[in-house]
Amino acid sequence: MSNSTPLAGDRSTSLIDSAASSADQALRSAQRSADRGFDQMGAQVENLRNRADSAVDGLATEAAGLARRGSDAVRQRSQQLRQQAHQARESATGYIQHEPLKSVLIAVAVGAGLMLLGSLLGRRDPG
Repeated sequence: MSNSTPLAGDRSTSLIDSAASSADQALRSAQRSADRGFDQMGAQVENLRNRADSAVDGLATEAAGLARRGSDAVRQRSQQLRQQAHQARESATGYIQHEPLKSVLIAVAVGAGLMLLGSLLGRRDPG
């Protein structure tokens, strides 16, 4: 019977070693799987970051284009208004040169109307 005990002990040790080896292999396999998963997640995060950067760059470019077009439109409209004001001034100057008496009478009438309006607004009782 003493011979069967060492064999049983050897078998137990062998089974324990085999189980430990299997557990070690399983841990290494799980670690490799986890590493692959983290690598894939890292790649996906980097991909999303690059896509977000591209989207932000596109939006910035579009915003700059809109600002440039808006500025051009304002500049163009300002130029048109200057031209219209210049034409109105030229027209008024020409009218005054051709019709000086009518121009003076119109100016007097407009001045009198403004004085009357100011007088009426000034007399209003606030209470």
